[in-house]
Formats: sequence, C-alpha cells, structure tokens
Amino acid sequence: MTPSSRLMLRSVAVAIALAVLPTPAVAQTSPVTLADAGGRPVARLDAHRETVKVRDARDQALGEIKIQADRVKLADAGGVERWKVKRKDYGAEIEDAGGRRLFRIRKDKDGDWKLEDASKAVLVRVKSKSSGVELRDAGGRTIAKVKPRAGGLVFETEAGARLGEISGVTDVRAGLWFAVDRFSPAERAALWAFFANVAK
Repeated sequence: MTPSSRLMLRSVAVAIALAVLPTPAVAQTSPVTLADAGGRPVARLDAHRETVKVRDARDQALGEIKIQADRVKLADAGGVERWKVKRKDYGAEIEDAGGRRLFRIRKDKDGDWKLEDASKAVLVRVKSKSSGVELRDAGGRTIAKVKPRAGGLVFETEAGARLGEISGVTDVRAGLWFAVDRFSPAERAALWAFFANVAK
C-alpha cells in the first residue's frame, strides 16, 4: 500500500467514524442562568447531549428535560414525567404526562406566537419588534419586553424596568419563554429546550 493510499484510507476511516458518532441534540452547551430583577440567580440549566438538568440557586434539582426529535419531556426532581412539549404543524402542544392537552403555542400568519390554554383562549401574545419581542396578555397589556444583551437576554416592563435576565441564551425566539412567569423555571426551561432544539 502506498503512502497516499494509506492517507486516503485514514481519511475515509475518520469520515466514517465522525458520521456514525452520536451528535448532541442540545443546541446550548454553555451554562444558562435565569436571574431575577436584582440579578440574583433563580435557576441554572446544564445541558449534556439530549438532557438538560434544571437546578435552583441552591443547586437543588428542579427537573430534568429529555430532548427527542419531535418533543421534549420534563420530569420533576423525583424523575416523574410532568410535561411533554410536542411539535405540531401549527407550532407546539403542551401536554401533561397522561397526554391531556394543557396549552398550545400557535404561530400566526405574521410569524408571531400565541400561547393558548386547552380551550384555545389566548393567554399570551408574542409580537416581534425591532429590538426583540414583546409579550402581551389577552387584554393587550405588556407582560415583558425581551431584548438581546451581551451574552444573554433581558426582560423589562413597558417602562423599561428590569424584570429579570437570562445569561447563556442569545436566541430570542427560544429564550423569550423564560419571561412567561405563569410557568415554573423548569417549565420555562422545557419551552426553551423545545424552541432551541426541536422547533428549529
């Protein structure tokens, strides 16, 4: 075997090895930290392959997220499945562990999102803005403005007062769900994982 054929054989072997190695499903590899208005940590997310561990500021487990091709599953700190966020043609459906629909996230004709309850009543509207996105309740009142900042996102009121921030997330479409405080930090993390990894 000539040196050039050995080199070509090695190159083919390396290419085959790289092609069959599993690739991580989690788009985020750096730690993600959710902080309150004062900058105090509320939750931390650590992603490894298809799993995201969610911990509170005291490093206590809040839950674990499993990422699959068409959904994410959220288990509580005891490992009991609580939520599934499934990809649908209209956006996403959030179900409990038994498969009962809890919420829908629908994309409208303008590309904006609506969070609806199981009966399709709108709870939150997400409107794209030049500086980020704005989340409004069903009555049109601003819940939060989500804006990119160096290395993360900030959540502000209509008047510009800080509500919180997320570091380690720069994708506004995925990170905006951290501003929806009707959900627990682990549930918000499941929505982030869905939009960052499944609903690309």
